Amino acid sequence: MNLAAGIALSIHLGLAGNYNEFHPYVRYTLDNNIIAGAYYNSEETISAYVGYEIELSERISVDLGVVSGYSSANILPMSRVTIDDTFFIAPTIEYDNKEVDTFGVVIGIQF
Repeated sequence: MNLAAGIALSIHLGLAGNYNEFHPYVRYTLDNNIIAGAYYNSEETISAYVGYEIELSERISVDLGVVSGYSSANILPMSRVTIDDTFFIAPTIEYDNKEVDTFGVVIGIQF
C-alpha cells in the first residue's frame, strides 16, 4: 500500500478552452495495483477516480479507470501514461454542448 500527495503541473495541447494547469492531488495504491485518489482538475473542481495501474516496465506505467468531477458527464473514462513516476501524458476530449468537439492531450509533470 502506498499513499502519495503532491502537485502536478500540466499543459493542454490541441484544445480551445482556458484550463487550470495546477493540480494538487492525493493518490492511494493498493498492493494489487488498484488506484484511487482525488485531484483539483482542469475545470477547477475536485475529481475523484478509481482504476488500475498497469506496469509496462520499471519506468513506464498506464493508469486505466473512471473519473468524476467534469462538466461533460458525471463519470468519464480515464487513461494516462506515466514515465518515471514524474512525467505524464493523457488523452482528453473537449465538449461543446455535450457533443465531442476536439481531441487533445494533457502533458505534465508531478512532484
